[in-house]
Amino acid sequence: MNANPTHATGHPKRPDGKIQIMQRKNGMNFKKVKLWGLGALVSISSLAQAQSNDSLAARLEELDQKILVIERLREIEQEDAKAAAAKAPKVSAGEGGFGLSSADGAYSIKLRAFAQLQGLHFLSNATPYTNTQVTPNTTANVPTPHSLSIKRLQPDIGGNLGKQLEYRVHLNLAAGTVDPLDVNVDWKIVPAFAVRAGKFKPPTGLERLIASPRAPFIEGSFVTALQPNRDLGIQFFGAFADGLLEYQAGLFNGARDGQNNAGDNNGDKDIQVRLFSHPFAKSGIEALQGFGLGVAGSRGHQDQYNVAQVNATVVTGTTPTVTTTTITTTPSVSNGISTYGTGRQTVFSYASQDTSSGQVTRLSPQAYWYAGPFGLIAEYTRTTQNIRRATFNEDLTHSAWAVTASWFVTGEKNSYKNIKVKKANTFPKLEGVGAVELLARVHALEIDDKAFDSLAANRTVRFADPSRSVTAALGYGAAVKWYLNGNVLIYASYENTGFTGGAGSAPTSGTSGANPVVRDRESEQVVSLSANFAF
Repeated sequence: MNANPTHATGHPKRPDGKIQIMQRKNGMNFKKVKLWGLGALVSISSLAQAQSNDSLAARLEELDQKILVIERLREIEQEDAKAAAAKAPKVSAGEGGFGLSSADGAYSIKLRAFAQLQGLHFLSNATPYTNTQVTPNTTANVPTPHSLSIKRLQPDIGGNLGKQLEYRVHLNLAAGTVDPLDVNVDWKIVPAFAVRAGKFKPPTGLERLIASPRAPFIEGSFVTALQPNRDLGIQFFGAFADGLLEYQAGLFNGARDGQNNAGDNNGDKDIQVRLFSHPFAKSGIEALQGFGLGVAGSRGHQDQYNVAQVNATVVTGTTPTVTTTTITTTPSVSNGISTYGTGRQTVFSYASQDTSSGQVTRLSPQAYWYAGPFGLIAEYTRTTQNIRRATFNEDLTHSAWAVTASWFVTGEKNSYKNIKVKKANTFPKLEGVGAVELLARVHALEIDDKAFDSLAANRTVRFADPSRSVTAALGYGAAVKWYLNGNVLIYASYENTGFTGGAGSAPTSGTSGANPVVRDRESEQVVSLSANFAF
């Protein structure tokens, strides 16, 4: 017999074989318990993990909701801020001035100003003349000393009064008084049609219409002297095809040549018309796009400058039989006619008893050309008006022309209205020098010879005295402008103006057969220096 009999199942058999079977069964059960425990742990872990994942997902979803709420609150805050900003007024400050406007820009106020400090140094020995007679009938030759002055001090307030209305109040304070140069309102209906009413520059001259900070020379040319300065009226204006054709047409009180008219000094009105074209604006030829030409003119009637009348004595006959006659004429105050000058001295004036009477007409063809740094302005004007003295009257025509050229040596783009400085001055650093512009001008004035003719047989009675007023003038000059930036300009110029006539001695009263002794007035040579501030 085997020492270790086995059970039929193959299990070792022990004397208590039952126990052996139980041990194997218990061993098998232990393994099952272990497996079950591991499964339970895995199940518990999986359940915990599932619960943790669910909690995390819930938490993430909660955080997502909070983020969405925060983002929406931020959007609402931005929308509210934007809405508040849309209603808040806007403040601006820069090269073009200081302003305050409503949020939509419909209502605004903008403050600008221009100041010009000038110094004059006369190179000629005796200029300018006082143009007054002293005993015995000689022209006083009194020089003006070299001087420093505030040439211009001009605050400018403008803005909008709605989407279509613009206003402007432009003053000059340089003389120590308040001089309203421009006070007007524009109604800009469409680009082709707008209306301006108030006081402003009549649309006669090309140089005259340039704003003071951009004026080529400190003093205007003789062409500008033969055109009105400011007047009161109403004007229609507009432009077609993006400036291909511009027009201005207005009805004005009737300012004299060079006059800054503040009221109405006669019962009639002047018509002023100007047409200006840029024929190559859309040609695609860059060199010609800045070319423009036009013509301006006016027609009016000035016949009631003086209501009061005074008596004057006219000498007739020849020596020794001289006859004096008392006639009714007009006073010397506000006699309705202009004087002409260089801006530093008067070179032509009528007799104190002359006045304008009847029709006044002006004609002014004009052109400019701007190409890159180059600029050129050419203009001609003629003024015809009827001059009356006592029973004598005559239509007198005075004319003038001017050509001004300019060049930016620093390469800025030249323009009729304004320029943009490429690199503002940064002295003492050398990063920018500003802009440098060179200019040259030649201009002339021609007085009608009939202004100096003897009236009737009396050689002492003339509309103008050739021993005191010039018959012609020719001036030329050169200048350099240094723009430190768009607001500050240093300016230096030299001008020489020669005259025909305008000096000498008049006939002694009572010698009707004598002619005045006429000499040429001494040329005016002057160096001008100025500092200009504009914003």
